[in-house]
Amino acid sequence: MNEMIWGKTYALTDELVKELDRIDPVLLAAREYQEQFPDYLIPYSYWTDKKERLYIRWNMADGTEDRPVWRYFYDENNVFCAEKIKRNFSKKELLRGKNPDAPVITITGDTHRKFDRLLSFTRKFGVVEGDLMIILGDAGINYFGGGEDDLLKYRLSKLRIDLLCIHGNHEMRPESTGLYSEKEWHGGKVYVEDAYPFLMFAKDGEIYDIGGYKTLVIGGAYSVDKFTRLAWGYQWFADEQPSDETKAYVEKQLEKNNWSVDVVLSHTVPYKYRPVDLFIRGLDQSTVDDSTERWLGEIEERLTYKRWYAGHFHCDRDVDDLKIMYRKVGLFMKDTDLKFEME
Repeated sequence: MNEMIWGKTYALTDELVKELDRIDPVLLAAREYQEQFPDYLIPYSYWTDKKERLYIRWNMADGTEDRPVWRYFYDENNVFCAEKIKRNFSKKELLRGKNPDAPVITITGDTHRKFDRLLSFTRKFGVVEGDLMIILGDAGINYFGGGEDDLLKYRLSKLRIDLLCIHGNHEMRPESTGLYSEKEWHGGKVYVEDAYPFLMFAKDGEIYDIGGYKTLVIGGAYSVDKFTRLAWGYQWFADEQPSDETKAYVEKQLEKNNWSVDVVLSHTVPYKYRPVDLFIRGLDQSTVDDSTERWLGEIEERLTYKRWYAGHFHCDRDVDDLKIMYRKVGLFMKDTDLKFEME
């Protein structure tokens, strides 16, 4: 390695990573970024002096200057680094990686009509038309069934990004409103209003191609606050849980796909994954209808899948291959923490 090498872009080889493992202050951000986006090539140059001491120069500015800031330090492994930086990648880079024009698919939990935080996210991360955000139920877009819903839909449509909403238990089923028609989308059917084509609602049992992943959707859940809502005159929807017909359709779809998909998007979780530590204290669980969770549990036991996403329980938690989401926003099918939480 006596020859000086400049102006090229290299991937970090296993050999080089092992050799430079002691200089994490230099490699930390770049290596983490490459782990998140495997196709991203980290730009750097390296060379050796006459004593075979290795020098590394990362061809990245630190965000404060156009040119890299040079900082030298000595490593006990006889490695000299020509630049010691911990690169703070822009939010746009975190979303899009190497291709700035690539569409982005993000996913988050229940919003309950609180979309100021979605606006904040789109501004901070540069989300644009053509990008997709999945909401895992209880978006609350169809809650009142009148002008208030229309106003919310109008405001959301101005974001110009696509929203794919799973049906929750604090909102009307889109097919029950009389406002939606079925349209083809990514290999399945979604519910869409002509006036708001960016606001899509998944049809339970449909299997979509989302980002190249075969994705099954199962919405609905039981409302533990059912009797409180009824007592106070709040909205409650009798068809909040999947019907027998919906369950039969889901199972028929799975039979056609040999009980194998890449991803499941549901509102609630399979029975064994219920976060029982978060259950409401003092609530008699014998009054709770957990038939949907038990049915999902039967499906989960038979199903081959890579990742299962759910909402409903107002927590952010990973268990096995299941991810419960609430405030956090993540990249679909990537273990990337965008360090953004909905308020």
